[in-house]
This record gives sequence, C-alpha cells and structure tokens, in this order.
Amino acid sequence: LLPCMPAVKGSGSPPTPQCCSAIAELLKDDPICLCYVAADAAQRNDPNINATVALQLPALCNLKADVHKC
Repeated sequence: LLPCMPAVKGSGSPPTPQCCSAIAELLKDDPICLCYVAADAAQRNDPNINATVALQLPALCNLKADVHKC
C-alpha cells in the first residue's frame, strides 16, 4: 500500500494509478487487510494515515469493495 501513502496522509490527494492497482490486488488477494490497516491507524491515532480516506480508496479507485463491514 506504499503507493497510496500520499492519498491517505492528512486530507489526502487523489489516489494514483499505482495506488489503485495496489488496492485492486489487495482486494483480490486479502480484502479484509484494508480494514485492518484502517482500524490500526485509527486506534493508534496515526497522523500519517487518515483511516476514513483509507476506507474510501476502493470507491475513489472505482473498485467494488464492501468496506461497511469494517
């Protein structure tokens, strides 16, 4: 998910094609991982990761993912 760091920092910038490719692979291989990343960032109150934006990445990349279960 390293290509997605600019998109999830602070207010975030639009995800890059590389980020969207990484999210697509993650959703294909281990979709629940995105939930864990966002939950961990939220729990640690990590200033480098906006958990809300992280969970929006699939939608921002026009990918289907049911992140409401997170």
